[in-house]
Amino acid sequence: MKIAIIGCGTIGSSMAMRWRATHQIALYDRTLAKAQHVAEVAKGTAYATATEAIADSELIVLAVKPQNLHEAVELIGKHLRHEQLLASVLAGVTLETLVKSFPTVQLLRVMPNIALEYGRGVIGLTDYKLNAPFTKENIQTLFDPLGWVHWVTEEKMDALSALSGSGMAFMAVIIEATVEAALAMGLSTDEGLMITLEMIAGTISTLQHTGMHPSSLKWQVASPGGTTIAGLYALEEHGLRSALMQTFLATYKRNKELGKKI
Repeated sequence: MKIAIIGCGTIGSSMAMRWRATHQIALYDRTLAKAQHVAEVAKGTAYATATEAIADSELIVLAVKPQNLHEAVELIGKHLRHEQLLASVLAGVTLETLVKSFPTVQLLRVMPNIALEYGRGVIGLTDYKLNAPFTKENIQTLFDPLGWVHWVTEEKMDALSALSGSGMAFMAVIIEATVEAALAMGLSTDEGLMITLEMIAGTISTLQHTGMHPSSLKWQVASPGGTTIAGLYALEEHGLRSALMQTFLATYKRNKELGKKI
């Protein structure tokens, strides 16, 4: 399949790298040098204009900044054909807005996170009027190399974006604080980070393999009058759970606000 990627930032370039072995990649960016650099490492072709990039592409990935949507409409809107599929990764831009902006083409809204670069992303998908040759099955196959693909309704897309997209930054803060605690306990930063990452990986593996609820794992680790329950009490005393919930909800609210402004 020929895939045109419009916008060669982190998400666009990462998609190009994941697809380079099995698909023909066409690249466009308002900064030609950026498209040329990605084309070199992803074995693709950089184009000076967006219309050249999309000319005979079956899938077009729109990976510009959300505030540049109207510019993208001017660039490619009139040149899209009904048999092409436009996949938008623009945060906060709803299917309703996409349908108004690109009425002549099949649409897919995609919410990935940056872990897709390593094939471990969370990829949220929702579609609008898919037609042959595109089906949910072959789209699933196309996006599988990027990570875990999850089809959601439009109404759930902002929630998925808050959890999987912004959530990586929040988890990074938690990891950073844990490493700093390790420093306070006499470990080096390298030791603290290594132990923390392995502990998190072990926690994830345990939950995935056992299917147990996180609270069950918590109770399994904690013992009466022990060290873990003392730490859990400190977490409650300082309001960690409330802070995390408020953080994700603030992100979700901001997603909604941005969608209304575009």
